[in-house]
Amino acid sequence: MMPSYHCIFILYIHIWLLHFCHQQCRHQFCSSVWDLRRS
Repeated sequence: MMPSYHCIFILYIHIWLLHFCHQQCRHQFCSSVWDLRRS
């Protein structure tokens, strides 16, 4: 059975984006995203 590389790739990108957004939390886009999650 072949592993689902597509799902692994998406998961990796998702984690990377969350990490990047956390690093750049002062960025306007990320700030608005966190504001939306809080409300």
